[in-house]
Amino acid sequence: MEVFNLRYGNQSLELKQSEKLVGLRPMPNRSSEVTATVERVLGPQEWKDAGIIGGFRIISIEDASVNVDQALDVMRADDSVLAGTHVFELPGGSGDLVPTGEVYIEFKPGTDDKSRQAAIDEYKLTIKEARGENGFVLGVTPASPNPIKVVVALQGNPAVSIAEPDLASRISPKAGGFDALAADQWHLRNTGFHRGSSLGFTSGADARVTDAWNLAGSYGRADVVVAVIDDGFDLSHPDLSLPGKVVQPWDFTRNNPDPRPGLGDWHGTACAGVALAARNGGGVVGAAPGCTLMPVRWGRDLSDAQIESWFHYVASKGASVVSCSWGAANPFFPLSTRAHRAIETCARDGRGGKGCVIVFAAGNSNHDINNPAGHTVDGFATHPNVIAVAASTSRDERSHYSNFGREISICAPSSGSGGWGILTSDVTGADPQTGVAFGYAQGDYTYEFGGTSSACPLVAGICALVLSFKPELSAVEIKDILQRTARKIGPKASYSNGHSPLFGYGCVDAAAAINALAPKKSTSATSPNSAGRIGKKAVQKLKKMVVTSSQSFPLDVVPAEERARSIPGKSDNEDLHIDSQDLVAAAPMPAAVAVEWRVAKSLLRLRDQVNLKSPGRSKGSDGTIGDARHRSRSSDHNPWVLDGTVGVVTAMDLTHDLEHGCDAGAVARAIVGSQDKRVKYVIWNKQIANSSPVNGKPAWEWRPYGGSNPHNKHVHVSVKPEKSRFDSEDDWVVS
Repeated sequence: MEVFNLRYGNQSLELKQSEKLVGLRPMPNRSSEVTATVERVLGPQEWKDAGIIGGFRIISIEDASVNVDQALDVMRADDSVLAGTHVFELPGGSGDLVPTGEVYIEFKPGTDDKSRQAAIDEYKLTIKEARGENGFVLGVTPASPNPIKVVVALQGNPAVSIAEPDLASRISPKAGGFDALAADQWHLRNTGFHRGSSLGFTSGADARVTDAWNLAGSYGRADVVVAVIDDGFDLSHPDLSLPGKVVQPWDFTRNNPDPRPGLGDWHGTACAGVALAARNGGGVVGAAPGCTLMPVRWGRDLSDAQIESWFHYVASKGASVVSCSWGAANPFFPLSTRAHRAIETCARDGRGGKGCVIVFAAGNSNHDINNPAGHTVDGFATHPNVIAVAASTSRDERSHYSNFGREISICAPSSGSGGWGILTSDVTGADPQTGVAFGYAQGDYTYEFGGTSSACPLVAGICALVLSFKPELSAVEIKDILQRTARKIGPKASYSNGHSPLFGYGCVDAAAAINALAPKKSTSATSPNSAGRIGKKAVQKLKKMVVTSSQSFPLDVVPAEERARSIPGKSDNEDLHIDSQDLVAAAPMPAAVAVEWRVAKSLLRLRDQVNLKSPGRSKGSDGTIGDARHRSRSSDHNPWVLDGTVGVVTAMDLTHDLEHGCDAGAVARAIVGSQDKRVKYVIWNKQIANSSPVNGKPAWEWRPYGGSNPHNKHVHVSVKPEKSRFDSEDDWVVS
């Protein structure tokens, strides 16, 4: 059988055509007829069904005397078969891959259309998608050679910079080793004594989650959404079924919004519980119980198209964090260019340009995640834009199964030899025919979850908790904070320059991460006891503080002209109605923190230009820092972007006043039309335009805005949180 060598992502890939495996893709609604076709060609006893990969039914030809090429040709000629393919093996028995029929190609810049078309025509390919100026997703036709042969030939074309096949493989959860029962959720706070025993526990061998809740004064915010991509979710579970707990569910296997598990799909429910199980819902609590779950049931296998679909979906539907406790079944799985870019785009452009925080389990095979010579490569865990999580035990030791390597970011408490397992939610109910309980254990909970599968959503939940405390942080900053604040466990000799291939930068420490982000000056906060009509003078009497759920910002550090415009949408002589629930959170809050704040220089420059153009305009609806309601949610009117110790407001409202020459609509259209690189988004008259794609809409395209404030009295401009953007004083295009 033939052997092919090709470039694939950042690896060299050696593929050997299997001597016994072939794939058959049935015609629609004719899957059962394929069995008859196979038996007619091979005989009823000379083959085995080896499952489905990439939409192909894999047939294992057991008779060594059969010519595999000839048998495949005969079977795919049958009218019940849409397509047939060879299956390709990786070296060292490290997995099987099936070409789906798609080929990704990038031509070198400057290649003329005649040369491009000639390359496509030579191999009888169809054009399925354009990816920018030089990239294309192509499809093979019945007249094309095998996709692997096409790619090898295209990689030799001097006009081509990238040519890669879409290779499907089996997907595998990374649940790994389960150990003895645990009494409670020691991974949140380990006292050293649980379920009546001290055996297997070391006090403090935990993720410091309960301490983090106390420091943050919060269990997480509902607008911070954790997407868990996995095998299925029991959304009727009492810890996952509270009103508002779930948003944007989707099933890529069934292509509908019902991601309930199939038989044996217990993994996703357990992972979701570790990250997000709600307080007062049932028997367990997640690391971020106040945050929201986006349950995404994966497709039937791993392929470029599937990976792109999953990560595009979670980013477009508003995920803040993405938890991935899975990887390829093949131990050697480098990422293709398409798969690599799908994750990169989600991590860079999601969350309105701040990036989705993507967390991957490192795996449970006790091998190096990046050892091509040893045929072990996990392209997901080694991706530079993800947080790769290893596992440690209830004794602060390395879990015996945990994968390792230089790309490990951190470790997190889970099961392991000599320690205890993780208590989390489990699929409820039982098989009505057999009476056997669904899930890993009897009842609604399992005490034996573990592996890097459990470590991963624990870290994802902690990321959500940190984002709830500081929503303006980018994905890169979240990763950096977790690595900087991780506590060192294990032998000191395993660390070099602060990093260990076994533990990463150490065990995740939620409390240390929150503490590192908390402003350092503290003072007491005053909260009103009841709702009322409070004028501006009364607000200043409240210690001149505008109170947020976890911080307070003194108004007296701001120039008087700013103070007069500090409440967006309120004129100078309007009272401000502050309700007690705007000032006091449901959970106990720590002492408030005074933080000096200022407005981004780019926005001050914008206001100066508008004032110069319309010197007599009204400023009644101008605004910078937000009122109490802004403090209760994620808003760029909050000074959460820090420049040293000073908070920076990265949003400004400018009043619409046609009578005095200030057309806020014209300003909005001019800024959007200029595509200024400083802009995060612009809102005007029930419309919003983002500088990055959102919900399938291209960047800079106006779409309906559903907020309670229609923004028809002022235009809202938000700038990006990077200092080089928000403090740039370049002129704006305002007309």
